[in-house]
Amino acid sequence: MKSFLTVFLIFALIGAVINVNKAQAQPAELDKFFDVLEKHNKVLLSVAVSKGEDLVYQRQIGLADVERSIPISPNTQFRVGSITKIFTAVLILQLIEEGKLTLDTKLAEFYPQIPSAENITIEQLLNHRTGIFNYTNDSAFMSYMTQTKSHEEMLEIITSYDPVFKPGAQFEYSNSNYVLLGYIAEKVSGKTYAELVDAKIVKKLKLTHTKYGDKIDTEQEAYSYVWQGKWNKFAEADMTVPAGAGAMVSTAAEINQFMIGLVNGKLLSEESFAQMTALKDNYGFGIMSFPFYEHKAIGHNGGIDAFVSSTGYFEDADLTMTVLTSGVNFPFNDILIAILSEHFGKTVTIPNFTNVEMALTEEQLAKFVGLYKSEHFPLDIETRILQGKLFAQATGQGSFPLTPVSKTEFKFDPAGISISYDDTGSTMTLLQGGNKSIFEREDQE
Repeated sequence: MKSFLTVFLIFALIGAVINVNKAQAQPAELDKFFDVLEKHNKVLLSVAVSKGEDLVYQRQIGLADVERSIPISPNTQFRVGSITKIFTAVLILQLIEEGKLTLDTKLAEFYPQIPSAENITIEQLLNHRTGIFNYTNDSAFMSYMTQTKSHEEMLEIITSYDPVFKPGAQFEYSNSNYVLLGYIAEKVSGKTYAELVDAKIVKKLKLTHTKYGDKIDTEQEAYSYVWQGKWNKFAEADMTVPAGAGAMVSTAAEINQFMIGLVNGKLLSEESFAQMTALKDNYGFGIMSFPFYEHKAIGHNGGIDAFVSSTGYFEDADLTMTVLTSGVNFPFNDILIAILSEHFGKTVTIPNFTNVEMALTEEQLAKFVGLYKSEHFPLDIETRILQGKLFAQATGQGSFPLTPVSKTEFKFDPAGISISYDDTGSTMTLLQGGNKSIFEREDQE
């Protein structure tokens, strides 16, 4: 789910064991790129690239279970976060084809207690134009994300917020929309989401490692981790919370198979697929678009716990790419660029990790603790010391560790963030994606 990855995506406002398919010739530069990431503990991942229906590249790095030293393999299942929304949209469109719903069906028919439900349609839920508040944006979300929630409890959470805007007025991404769509699919079919996705997608495409998620308790599934000098396990969301917005589990290769089956008409009629991929504000029904030079893909990104994922289909090249990670200590977007550069004939930039982490005492870190504000940045940033390390947290978001590379400069590589301070810690400079913001520390009483 987009907002489940609070640690890694907070600055979106600014802009091991190796397994390869030996039958394929491996791209040398791309493998060098991944070799460097592996050597420097920058990522735990599985990658699959397909040309047509043929798998042409695979790569796995790191451990699915660090504590038990279980390696990531091609069959390792990852939580895929908001890639789930493609599955949910497919299920809803299939139910529409069966005459059990229409795009104009009102939300009030199922959940009249939702504010403005009488004016919200299935279509607006699919393309995020409802005005229903995104429950994962609430600061309270992190306090209950690991707890089992019934449908009634999730509905109570969703209905507790005032509408953000009138239905249809604009686009605003909200995980609440897809939780509701998953519940509606269950209501009109009389089956659980897990049963629906298994019957209508998994079995149709002959997938064997794709399912609606549950507690991670098998050697087939990866846990997620954050790098804090070593890979530390991240809190595990209870899948009743993301539900139809982010609860699917799969492998990189099988997400490719799912996308290929979708674009080749194995799941939806031509008319339904056209509706799904008709983008407005760069979003269709569970589908978004992203460019790479002159090429354009349809797909979705995802984030849940510390998992980060992306899948995309490039029609002009009949190329499908899926990247699933369970730990990222490097800009995720740079991984996508490297893979696409290799397969579209561009130069793959091999990273050079010259910064060496410094060991700073809590006394040295203490002068950087405080609340920092900027007139030109929409969020405040608070820094504090946790377990001997400096952590930063933007307003309403999750905290993330800052790695010291000098006595006054810190990095957070997963988001490409560099933070530097003056000698007294009264001024903080944030650099990310070519953007520079200067913050001043609030006077402390």
